[in-house]
Amino acid sequence: MSKEIVFVTRFFPKASETFVVSNVVEAIKKGFSVRVIAQEVAPVMESSQESLLKKYKVMDVTTAFTEPIEKKERLKKAVYYLCNPVLLFYFLKYVYVKKKVSLSYIFLLHFYKPYRKAAAFHVHFATVSGSISILKKIGFISSKLMVTFHGYDAFYKNEQEKLDWQDRYALLFRVADRITCNTPYLKAQIETIGKPRVGIKTVPMGIDTAYYTPQQHPKELIKNETIRILSIGRLIEFKGHIYGIQAVNVLVTKGYNIHYTIIGDGVLEHELQQLIDQLGLQQHVKLYGSATQEEIKTLLEKTHLFLMTSIKDARGREETQGVVTAEAQAMGVPVVGFESGGVPYTITPNTGVLVPQKDVEALAQAMKQVLEDPMRYKVMSQEAQQWIRKEFSLSQMTSNFYDDFI
Repeated sequence: MSKEIVFVTRFFPKASETFVVSNVVEAIKKGFSVRVIAQEVAPVMESSQESLLKKYKVMDVTTAFTEPIEKKERLKKAVYYLCNPVLLFYFLKYVYVKKKVSLSYIFLLHFYKPYRKAAAFHVHFATVSGSISILKKIGFISSKLMVTFHGYDAFYKNEQEKLDWQDRYALLFRVADRITCNTPYLKAQIETIGKPRVGIKTVPMGIDTAYYTPQQHPKELIKNETIRILSIGRLIEFKGHIYGIQAVNVLVTKGYNIHYTIIGDGVLEHELQQLIDQLGLQQHVKLYGSATQEEIKTLLEKTHLFLMTSIKDARGREETQGVVTAEAQAMGVPVVGFESGGVPYTITPNTGVLVPQKDVEALAQAMKQVLEDPMRYKVMSQEAQQWIRKEFSLSQMTSNFYDDFI
């Protein structure tokens, strides 16, 4: 009988969280029995990985915790469940830990009852680990508990919010059997909140290197060819797309024939389009909107440079890894971008160039230097693919997660 892993996350599937789907699918491919529990389950067509989800029938093993809303129905079912001595026993223990009574606890216990003896629970995003931590503490689940931080779940804007995080994660840090994150940068950030009893293991989020394989390798620059540049990320402040547009404008004004595509949607769409119009870049910059993994791969096939423009936002949050840089390099596309958070851990001096955040001139100059040296570019393209296959494969990520864990 295969070992069971129960994945727990916030929203599933979510277009901007491809790493969760990739982790689940790779676990299935490795022979694990898998369940996915989300706070909210979205239609499969809202994912950028619809074909992958359908191929491995992931939605067939995905569910969300729900409880009755109507008062009489809640009371009737709660009484029925409490007649089960096991559920009653752990209900009382749950109440003791929470220091209050709620019927939601008995519905939660009933929901998780089938998964009590799974080999492991793997929670993506620490913010959804609260109830699982309590179930682990009271002994209701005997499974190993792994929690993976991804970024927003470790950042705070002031000392009061830091204290709130410390209070929120105190139990998690005591009961978890493994805490992981994607880069040393994020690890250091988590440790400002607290020190888990088991320490923190760094496991980079991997990509499907078999899927992200270019037809042409290494890539080469062809004289007088339109230079195609690509960025991927939600249209929000800390993705820094405004600086990418400005850097491209610098090159366009110098006579470079550039087509820059930005994949993603978000609240800054109107503002970014206004900037494109003001700079007269309508023929050079395109806001593509959301895209499937198939569309992203097709665009990367034609791309010469990947622009990673993430910055520190007003909350102090920065990119903790950036899976998109791995996808680009796997396709033989060198990366130029800002030194932000964990991004430096995703490239090498032979696969990309990073400059100080928000320095538009330096960003434009870095792109210019790479694009004007065809021999260097060819080497970077080749090194990029080799680097990602060595350090960021899904198979290696899965081994790092589970080989010595369950």
